[in-house]
Amino acid sequence: VRCPFFDLIGGLHSMAGKVVLAVALSALSVLCIGCLDKVQDSLAKTSDHSIGEVATSKFITSAITSLGILVGFSWEHCFDGGVSAIASLTPAPHLTKLLLAVVVVLVITPAWRMYILTKEMVYKAVHEEDLRARSRASLPSGHIRMNETDMHAVPSMGG
Repeated sequence: VRCPFFDLIGGLHSMAGKVVLAVALSALSVLCIGCLDKVQDSLAKTSDHSIGEVATSKFITSAITSLGILVGFSWEHCFDGGVSAIASLTPAPHLTKLLLAVVVVLVITPAWRMYILTKEMVYKAVHEEDLRARSRASLPSGHIRMNETDMHAVPSMGG
């Protein structure tokens, strides 16, 4: 199926076509993720944690992750096309691609460590603490469940 819009900008495989496709997929994914997140939030507020609701929540989380991967691959396709276009203008395209990859790693990796990785580590710690609090709340009164992580967090008495 051909789209007249893509024919106007040089086709789907042109650089402009790749960027338009990535932007459109990003926008559509943001809308879908927003809707799925609202559904998941409403399930969490009214949930009695039945098997069906837990499965639905896991499905929504998987769908959101899948949309994120789709957006990532669509932008990777754009960047790959851009690198190929730049490299094709040089006398040594393979060396140019290698140098551009090294520059991207040197620029992106520190930013990823400072912003994304640290936020993910904090999110994971908060999520694990939330799970521990929920599991403690579901125990009958008088019972305390402690795991190895909790034992390290308890200060020693003989100090």
